[in-house]
Amino acid sequence: MFSQNASLGESATNQQKNNEQAETKPLLRVFPSYRKEECDWAIRWDICLNCLKIGRRYAQKIHFYPSRPYREHGCYSDEEGFFTFGTE
Repeated sequence: MFSQNASLGESATNQQKNNEQAETKPLLRVFPSYRKEECDWAIRWDICLNCLKIGRRYAQKIHFYPSRPYREHGCYSDEEGFFTFGTE
């Protein structure tokens, strides 16, 4: 799972996320990234490039908590759905 605010302290963010209840279901944003140049605008361009290398599209799953939104960054395909690389 990747946080948009990874530099703010990943363990504190994860603990806060676990203590809060999301206000709505998560929003899945799948971006039309098929070329390297299209990753320049991505929040996590490094993940976008990794997705391209394995033939998938960059995606964000956004959870809406009372304190702030929390973004997971990963890849998406029609067959597999949304997935992350499993490292923080």
